[in-house]
Amino acid sequence: MLADDAFRAKLQSTIEALRTWSQGFADCARIDETEAADHWRLIIAPHAPAACPVELILHTTQRYDIAVGPEVYEDLPLDDPATLPPLLAAIGDGRVVTRTWRTHATGAPVDVETRVDIGDTAWAQARSTGVLSGPTSHEACEARTLHYAPYRSMRSMA
Repeated sequence: MLADDAFRAKLQSTIEALRTWSQGFADCARIDETEAADHWRLIIAPHAPAACPVELILHTTQRYDIAVGPEVYEDLPLDDPATLPPLLAAIGDGRVVTRTWRTHATGAPVDVETRVDIGDTAWAQARSTGVLSGPTSHEACEARTLHYAPYRSMRSMA
């Protein structure tokens, strides 16, 4: 963890970078930003139905919550706020995959994984659905993968 004053300075710099970046999509997404004493929140809802909406909440407690498409991940550690602008840029570029593991027998969801490719690295989170009691191996499942489109297609940039 960073010292509180060092974290707040990095957090403010990151918020400014995200604010500037997100306004570049005002023509192709609904942008909603709110700020309170203990958090900052950004929602980007692209107009294109195949693009990935995102909601980011940055807490002053060095934690963050993020919704990527339909998946919500809460109370994640925010060790370096500077990692978030490249993450959101990759989401805006459509480099997001949501993979759902479902049982062959019933089609019940077992696990969900969200992956965002960021250049040479990736941001990934996973969760168990809790639908089935006991562990189920991915070998007993099929993976259904959802790929997202960029916020702005090449056609709209011309």
